[in-house]
Amino acid sequence: MLYIMITFAYINKKIEIMKANELRIGNLVSHYSFEGYYHTVIGIKPNGIVILEMPTGFGELHAADSEPITLTEEWLLKFGFEKKIWKVKKSIYFELDKIEILLEDSYYKNGVTYFKSNMLFEYFPKYVHQLQNLYFALTNEELKII
Repeated sequence: MLYIMITFAYINKKIEIMKANELRIGNLVSHYSFEGYYHTVIGIKPNGIVILEMPTGFGELHAADSEPITLTEEWLLKFGFEKKIWKVKKSIYFELDKIEILLEDSYYKNGVTYFKSNMLFEYFPKYVHQLQNLYFALTNEELKII
């Protein structure tokens, strides 16, 4: 009975479908069977199978069965972003290596992302793997948890 309840809760949960082409080795993702844990992508096969480092060892699953991790203030701080105040607008933003992320304010409802003081997007990355990919594209370095 408990299994049915868990399965039912999972089926009704809104899940963002992941695609293998969104992922890079080193990206962090989640999986419903290990709620609250994150897993590191250590391989991606041509057929869309992702190899993950998991709490129980290593596992393989289709990219669509992994879940993105929502980017939050907590994650930004884990990656070493510094929380700052934009005095002009009295908004909070996060900065690391010339990348600035404003989650949202009264003007930018979807946030904004800057690199070297130039606006890149009028939104911020929604998921941890998107931030990892953006950081690598801009700096040619991996974004690591500190």
